[in-house]
Amino acid sequence: RALAGATVGDAHLALLHALRAWREEAARRGGVPPAVVASDRVLSEIAHRRPVDRAQLGAVRGVGPLTIDAHGDAILDVVGDHPDRSERAPVP
Repeated sequence: RALAGATVGDAHLALLHALRAWREEAARRGGVPPAVVASDRVLSEIAHRRPVDRAQLGAVRGVGPLTIDAHGDAILDVVGDHPDRSERAPVP
């Protein structure tokens, strides 16, 4: 499946949906549009890379220090709640 220019395999789809649900809630709590919290492209890349710590999350294009400080732990919790049954994409 293609989403915002990135391909997400079926193994990552459940995680992507969970990340979107988390983003909607974070945006609602913050009173901002969901895209301000994280773009679809960023969520797609997180679902693909499946970071396990803040350093790996920071290697995702579009995730900077402000995002990590504000949402890093929550994002990593969502990723951790969705174990992958396939190989993880390497993180540079």
